[in-house]
Amino acid sequence: MTAQVIYAAMLAAIAEHMPQLRKGSIDDVPDAIVKPSVTIHILEGKPEWNGNGTVAQVKCSPQLSIVVMNMKSAEDRKCEALAIENVLMGILHGLEPDGCDELDYAGWKDTTSQSHLESRLTVIQVTFNTAYEINTNEVNPRMLDAIWTSYTEPETGKTLLGSTENFEHGETP
Repeated sequence: MTAQVIYAAMLAAIAEHMPQLRKGSIDDVPDAIVKPSVTIHILEGKPEWNGNGTVAQVKCSPQLSIVVMNMKSAEDRKCEALAIENVLMGILHGLEPDGCDELDYAGWKDTTSQSHLESRLTVIQVTFNTAYEINTNEVNPRMLDAIWTSYTEPETGKTLLGSTENFEHGETP
């Protein structure tokens, strides 16, 4: 299993139990935030390889960024963000995405910057720990077919699925 499974399971659990939250984006600008949002980040996976180097336990720490904006005080916004954090912790701690270890709540941190404060935002980062196994003998490039079909070459309209040409450099493998 992969980090995509963890991301999808977290997103589904949040959508099911807290539909009031908006799925955030790293592209959000303060003016676009009209209700509390949450963004899921899985920034890194660290493998611990077995003796023959084909199977690894990949440890990762999925993170949520909770963003609250309102015209109240910074203290009120923080209280609201922490209330949301508390509920998300209850929803996600112990969640077991398919083929992965359970999510283990690891804590929260206030990551509100000065620029956030000026925009009347509060940002709380929530961290979980989990792991999943990868086996290099089971990797199949066909898993990427859905991705390749979503990219289209501007000149020809063809998808990258059947392409043998390097899209950006005009080189062939």
